[in-house]
Amino acid sequence: MFRREFDELSVAHPNFKAYYTITRPIMGEAAEHVGRIDAEYVRSFTHPEKSVFYIAGPPAMVQELSQQLMQKLSVSGGRIRTEKFTGH
Repeated sequence: MFRREFDELSVAHPNFKAYYTITRPIMGEAAEHVGRIDAEYVRSFTHPEKSVFYIAGPPAMVQELSQQLMQKLSVSGGRIRTEKFTGH
């Protein structure tokens, strides 16, 4: 969802980069990363001490990833923006 828009933003704004992942791919579906997003995956492509994080998704995922960023990567809560989607 929104891949085209994120790709356009990446071209227009050099400081913006979208990374794509899928938890459970369907046969033939490609992704840069397969599995849940966690602190170690985030660390692999960011500078946690400099980044602002935008997390959107199911409430449990948003809460878990926010906590991991703060606890495992020492990201301050002020650099984490969240939006919880319900009903998906």
